[in-house]
Amino acid sequence: MPRRRRISSALLTLIALLALPALVRAVEIEYLGHSCFVLTSAEGKRLLIDPFATNEWPGLSFPVVHADYVLVTHPHWDHDAWRSVRGKAKLEEKERFKEGGFVARALPGRHAKIGGESIGWRNTVYAIEVDGLRICHLGDNGPPSASPDLAAAIGPVDILLLPVDSEQRVLTYDEARQWIEALAPRVVIPMHYRIPGLALENVEGIGTIDEWLSRLPEGVPWVPRPIQAIVAPGDLPASLAVWVFTLKGQEPIQVVAGVVKAAEERDKAALALSRGDHATALESLLAVALADPADAETRQKIGFLYLNDRRPDRALEFFGQGVAAAGAGNPRVKSLCWLGSGMALDALGRRAEATAAYKEVIALGVNDDQQVDNARRWIERPYEAD
Repeated sequence: MPRRRRISSALLTLIALLALPALVRAVEIEYLGHSCFVLTSAEGKRLLIDPFATNEWPGLSFPVVHADYVLVTHPHWDHDAWRSVRGKAKLEEKERFKEGGFVARALPGRHAKIGGESIGWRNTVYAIEVDGLRICHLGDNGPPSASPDLAAAIGPVDILLLPVDSEQRVLTYDEARQWIEALAPRVVIPMHYRIPGLALENVEGIGTIDEWLSRLPEGVPWVPRPIQAIVAPGDLPASLAVWVFTLKGQEPIQVVAGVVKAAEERDKAALALSRGDHATALESLLAVALADPADAETRQKIGFLYLNDRRPDRALEFFGQGVAAAGAGNPRVKSLCWLGSGMALDALGRRAEATAAYKEVIALGVNDDQQVDNARRWIERPYEAD
């Protein structure tokens, strides 16, 4: 039997919906803007972190939101407006909070230079464990060198909530990199940046994340996510990825360098495919996928190239991303990605999941490339690589 590999987040979520959702304990992560997140445990309890004051810097409106518990990293109005939270939300100020499926440790850090002196450099970093996930919220902490023992105290991290923006208000880009290296998360979710279209346009001292995203190391993708994401431990990517939560009404993120690079690499991939040079085509398409996280068709092509290369585990990852990126707007590509997912799952010996994927193809009903015909055939008899 082939060795099992970790499945991409998008595909695992979709397969869970098809197969055994009741058996997967997952966390809902909701981004409200700035540094504010709501975590909902499998028990249905809601933990809110760093609520911000409406119409204060950086100019966001705090939504109507209910929570069971509230954590505050430090006493600044863009982090400690806990009285604005609806319901019987309880402000938790314990060193160790354990309730509702959450285990949260409050670790003393040191606030970044800007704004730190006025509050005595106070900043609490929260290390939170919930339903198998380890999440760290840094608040406005300065670099690792300012809190030498903090990284070790935090311990292993799956998801890091990291303050980063083009004005480098809390952390410089290098200091942000240092935190990522120190904690080695699988996912980084940026926070504490200006959100165009929602924050005040004339707000000073805080920038967007476009430039930071354009400077991500090669091989580190950034993936747009909705404001609410259901995340289970198996959803985590095999290597570091950046998830960017998109709020309703915000302007699109403009990573211009990535758009230009994607166009160039698409042309290179098309030329390589026309020559039968699959290795070069794959290299270029991977560059496109990195530069354009929303490109479903590129992920579909990568998936079939990996299948051709007898690497169903990698194929499955990209087919899953393609399904998620295609959404309802590109049924042909979505159908091909589901078909490829079934083929990859059959190659991995995971018959029940493969059959579920083929049924998705049939439900979509797009047969431009004989997807439906092949899906019906492989439901009766498993797909086998030539």
